[in-house]
Amino acid sequence: MENAEQYVAFIDVLGFSSLIEADFDGIVKVYDKMIESTAIVEKLRPDVSLRVFSDAFVIASPQLTRLVGAVQMLLMQTLFNDLLVRGGVGFGRHIEKSGEGRLQVVSQALVKAVQTEKRTTFPCVALDESVVTDESWWPKEVLNQHRGLLYFDGIRLVNPCNVAWGQSAGMRVLHLRELHPIYAEKHDWFLRLHSAIMGDEPLVPPTA
Repeated sequence: MENAEQYVAFIDVLGFSSLIEADFDGIVKVYDKMIESTAIVEKLRPDVSLRVFSDAFVIASPQLTRLVGAVQMLLMQTLFNDLLVRGGVGFGRHIEKSGEGRLQVVSQALVKAVQTEKRTTFPCVALDESVVTDESWWPKEVLNQHRGLLYFDGIRLVNPCNVAWGQSAGMRVLHLRELHPIYAEKHDWFLRLHSAIMGDEPLVPPTA
């Protein structure tokens, strides 16, 4: 890949270490099913790349709209398989080179995405300040379920829901909350976000 500016998402699967210890083969099957999902494959055009590094996904594209669409499909698939994630999106120079069994990635955008993921407390994919969004992302008349990006709790984030995956997302997290009460704080935050998405108030920045 040529040396160019890219949007890069770094997405970490929460609780991966315990999951892989408890059911290695099961997690491998879940990953295979997610990556082979028609919904994700349809988003992976030549200008969108997806890399999997154990507990993390790295998605890159020169176009923010293409990246956001691919991330939304990945969020849908992870939650459909009872996995919550946390991540970040950065923008900057990005180089990928592969050959003879080697993969070399040198990326300002990835560094920013990882730093954003580390700063993010709750289960969402947040945007770094390097990712500039104009008013076209924030029309107030659009329903939240139709938005690619949302603004919630002072965070610009990729919308984990859509028209086809709205109420079901909330039900999944309610189920996860019952199974793993130790993570109730994270589940409760997601449920607050979900409730806001399903509401009428547009989730846009105050200046939009």
